[in-house]
Amino acid sequence: MMASRDSRSKKKLTRDDWLAAALDALVTAGPEGIHVEPLAATLGVTKGSFYWHFEDLKDLGSGVIDYWATRMLGVVRNHDDLTGPPGDNLLQVMEDITREDRGRYEAAMRTWAKSDERAEQAVTRVDEARIEWTTGVFREIGFSPEQAEIRGRMMVLYEYGEAQFSLPASLEQRLEWVKLRHEILTCGGP
Repeated sequence: MMASRDSRSKKKLTRDDWLAAALDALVTAGPEGIHVEPLAATLGVTKGSFYWHFEDLKDLGSGVIDYWATRMLGVVRNHDDLTGPPGDNLLQVMEDITREDRGRYEAAMRTWAKSDERAEQAVTRVDEARIEWTTGVFREIGFSPEQAEIRGRMMVLYEYGEAQFSLPASLEQRLEWVKLRHEILTCGGP
């Protein structure tokens, strides 16, 4: 006997479930694509679930920005837990960015930042944290402050900017390119 829809156990949606769905909608349709009804349909729930977690669309928009920034800053903070040699840590981070496709939201967030001050502030905060971390690693490797900063910027710009291009490549190929970029970025050091 098949259970009725109401009697089936369903996972209770959280605020983060809504935010993740809204972030995906941002990628596919821009800020204008973040609306209650389509998100509810995507999540398989009614609009009432939305109002349990959010006051209104403005609250959702702010939440999406904070959700993205918190996730991206959390990734940077997790890098501080790496205990290997700086060059190995750098390679591990570059591989993680590629393997986890961490740049997939970059274009959407940067486009939103052009018209929304909150998004702009979040993007700036995340960029600064990324560059500060990578610059620090290049300094640990032994590069001068100027060399470390330009290499750190190059790494961040490439690793997160690559996702904005539609150049087909398998994950295996992209991971091979990570090794080559790592070699290029760390060559000429002490």
